[in-house]
Amino acid sequence: MKKIFIILGSFLLFLTFTNTVYADSAWNLNDSSPIVFGCGSGSYHHTLDTVTVNLTSGSFVGEGTYDPNSSYTWDITGNITGNDITFTIVYTGSNAGYTLNGVGTISADGSIAGTVGGNCQTFSMSAGTASFNRHAEITSPDENEDVYGFVNFSAYLTDDDADSIQWAVREGTCAAAVGTVFGNVGGHSDVATINISDLSMQTFEFSGDMSSMTPGEYCFIYNPREDSGESNIRETREFNIIEDTTAPIITFVEPVSGSTHSGLMHLKATCNEDCNYVNFWWRAEGESFSSSSKRYHYVHTDGTVFEWDLNTLNAERADGSNYLMSDGVYYLYAAGKDLAGNWARTSTIRVIVDNAPNDKNECKKGGWKTFINPSFKNQGSCVSYVQSNDHAGKRP
Repeated sequence: MKKIFIILGSFLLFLTFTNTVYADSAWNLNDSSPIVFGCGSGSYHHTLDTVTVNLTSGSFVGEGTYDPNSSYTWDITGNITGNDITFTIVYTGSNAGYTLNGVGTISADGSIAGTVGGNCQTFSMSAGTASFNRHAEITSPDENEDVYGFVNFSAYLTDDDADSIQWAVREGTCAAAVGTVFGNVGGHSDVATINISDLSMQTFEFSGDMSSMTPGEYCFIYNPREDSGESNIRETREFNIIEDTTAPIITFVEPVSGSTHSGLMHLKATCNEDCNYVNFWWRAEGESFSSSSKRYHYVHTDGTVFEWDLNTLNAERADGSNYLMSDGVYYLYAAGKDLAGNWARTSTIRVIVDNAPNDKNECKKGGWKTFINPSFKNQGSCVSYVQSNDHAGKRP
């Protein structure tokens, strides 16, 4: 609940009415707007003679008079937020120094009304006192911003109803019907996310992959439909597609360096952006990483997560051939390229392959039959192998 104190001639009036808080101003105020106060059976007329509104911030300043006696002049300052108006009036002529603080609500037809306390009961300004400030703004990309890869396009519309949106991204021009690469015009049907839950802040969002487009100047056009009597809105934002020369960041997630593996070893790498592929490389201690060895595997799937299982008992090389990985120390890394062709690799990790039995219980109940390297004739030879290696300290 907020209050307004108004002087009508020699009367001091006390006004009160509730208001709702909005995020932004959506209204402009017009010069020569009457303000009428109902006091009992009488009406007291003032006029807002001149007013200037900052349509970005919603703040305003102006001047006015008491109609029956022009010696009662006043200055007004205030702010419009959504459908709410707050203001302060200070008398400058007769009764100079009187200060009035007010709060009001703007209706859809531009009238402003409320109740008053003290000697009067009502407060009103006629339809058309306020004009709706229909406007739009592009918020991304920035003007002349250099971008590449996936580009985010965002904008908002402030209106008193939900209008359809025509939009486009065009190569080399902001002109209509030329060079459209994204949009919902010119034969394109790209779908943007539009949220109209708050009419004073109707948001637009679209993300487009421009990684394969020719570097150069582009333009984003945001064009809310105009209803009858509304002003034309066509916002444009020029930006630049540049060549992506930034390498991705590839991270080896699995296996953990220093871990021991038997059978299948799960390999997992991540890319901090969409990558075209990731290549897993491995070598035994004493060997070198070499393409001629074919000890690598490509995962060709555009994305950010790349996974593959390396079967240490039947490892598949790049040429499709297989071999048994001997027990011991191995080194691995992952490398790949992003969609723009920038290459990166991880640091090298160290793991241990141990496919031999480590405990005699692994030899029991037919377990000895599952081992390939080494292989065993029976359970006894398997147990003997475990005991011999334990005693000799030959475990890697």
